[in-house]
Amino acid sequence: MPSASQIHHGVGSQEDPYFSAGRRYGMRNAGRFGRPARALVLIRHPTYRPVYLPQPDGTTMIYVQDTDRWRWYPSTAPTLPRTIRLTPGDRQTLVDVVRADGPREGSTAIVWPGEPPTRLEPPGG
Repeated sequence: MPSASQIHHGVGSQEDPYFSAGRRYGMRNAGRFGRPARALVLIRHPTYRPVYLPQPDGTTMIYVQDTDRWRWYPSTAPTLPRTIRLTPGDRQTLVDVVRADGPREGSTAIVWPGEPPTRLEPPGG
């Protein structure tokens, strides 16, 4: 497992073997008192059940998917009582966050390679 500083320095580098083993998803949000917060989520493989990660509070956090659990760096960073939720979809991983004003907001974080997603309606319909 790389150290937090190795992850920090390798972020964005396509040459880094740990980075290229997965996908990344980033988001910006506001912490308490309007302080900016940033989350970078490194996803190595599809999720098979919902995952709830604490939102950073006025800081930057890096979340790393291990084989059987998630780790975040720095591990002692302040977090909010709101979550970043990753859920499995049809060949994709979906992400949503609880906004400061209450509602959830989300989208597709990753579409995994393979067969095209299942269509909900027939072609041409």
